[in-house]
Amino acid sequence: MAAGCGVPQQPPRDVHLEDVGPDRLPYAQFSNYPDAMQAGYVLFTQRCSKCHTPARPLNSRIASRELWSRYVTQMQRRAGSGITLEEARKIIDFLVYDSKVRKLDRPDEWRAHREALLEKLKREHPDIYELEYAGQEETLLTVR
Repeated sequence: MAAGCGVPQQPPRDVHLEDVGPDRLPYAQFSNYPDAMQAGYVLFTQRCSKCHTPARPLNSRIASRELWSRYVTQMQRRAGSGITLEEARKIIDFLVYDSKVRKLDRPDEWRAHREALLEKLKREHPDIYELEYAGQEETLLTVR
């Protein structure tokens, strides 16, 4: 079971495309974020890593407040998440801000990052790549 989540892990699909990417922001980037966003990032890493690696949301193609709100609310409702409403708001604010800075404001860099994730997954987990991602590459490179 995933630690504290009450949900059984499913091998081997438990590796998502986003999981093969970095699980933290580069310090040079993080240190330039406003104080409230830095605090949100710290909260995000503490709370969200209870059930999955921070890499999953950090490398996600989600960028909109609507989708981040839906995603964080689902995570918040899981048993053992420990995420309060106020913490959820701060996490969502951080994820929306980070998405703007790294994805929406730098679309070419973000696309190259996602392409590298696909190549790494194909190399390290070819079975999962073929089963879950092959043929969807263009969709997986878009921000939503």
